[in-house]
Amino acid sequence: MKRRAKWLVVILGGIFIAIQFIGPARTNPPVAPSHTIGSQLQIPPRMADIMNRACMDCHSYETRWPWYSGVAPVRWWLVQHVNDGRETLNLSEWSQYQPAYAGATLGAMAKAARPGLMPPASYRALHPLARLSVEEVTEFSDWAEAERLRILNSRSDQGGLKKQ
Repeated sequence: MKRRAKWLVVILGGIFIAIQFIGPARTNPPVAPSHTIGSQLQIPPRMADIMNRACMDCHSYETRWPWYSGVAPVRWWLVQHVNDGRETLNLSEWSQYQPAYAGATLGAMAKAARPGLMPPASYRALHPLARLSVEEVTEFSDWAEAERLRILNSRSDQGGLKKQ
């Protein structure tokens, strides 16, 4: 029985070592400052702080990869999570969004923050600074909604939408 246990440990250890060499890479593509959300919207310092703490790791090219993100199979899950987050919303590529889409996205951001959906509990568990207070969630939601309305109003001022 001891001999089987030894072989099992050796085999599992070998598999663990082998999987470190396969799987997706952690990426942080270059950021063009003129493409970021900060270059397109009016972001007060307080909102920039909230977004840096709670949004940027998954929704930008400025991901801070923790040490454990280099260890498979955790790496696989984290890379997929970040890739999904960037695909859903990429704050580093905000300039690529058309005004109507940007406005809708800001509305979705405000709604997602209110019930505590964002950042997700799995992220908050390992990143205590990402836990937003009720006051911070309200401030963020109010800011996102105000920016959404500003975008819509600027479009209507340019003849893109009719005011009602």
